Amino acid sequence: AAWTAATGTLVLTATGPIPSTVDQVVTAVLTNPAALQGGVTPKIATALIPQVPMSAAVLTGATAPVASWTTKRVFQSSVIQGGTNTLTFTIKPTAPLFGGNLITIGGLTGSFTADTTALPVTGTNAAVF
Repeated sequence: AAWTAATGTLVLTATGPIPSTVDQVVTAVLTNPAALQGGVTPKIATALIPQVPMSAAVLTGATAPVASWTTKRVFQSSVIQGGTNTLTFTIKPTAPLFGGNLITIGGLTGSFTADTTALPVTGTNAAVF
């Protein structure tokens, strides 16, 4: 995974097919800001699926034949200022994604994690990224 602190962007590169029938769960560890800040709502997108906010909200039926996300949740492990925070992303597209698709999770601003093109991701489905 690639992380860009200035934009709060995590990029996961699919290394194989991502089925539209199963939730994909991956985690990334970032460092919380040293000072108090309001929460942020990450956004998720691919070249095939338009950007939408990640939330607990459930999608309603699409009126146009556009792929979307049936699951797009994010959870954090810590709110301690300057502490390690494991973010767990659970995603499921409405259409299959294929190896090479970039899934961009943006809006993660405020982390003290330095830029890297090799941010480790773990979790049940880490092998597909």
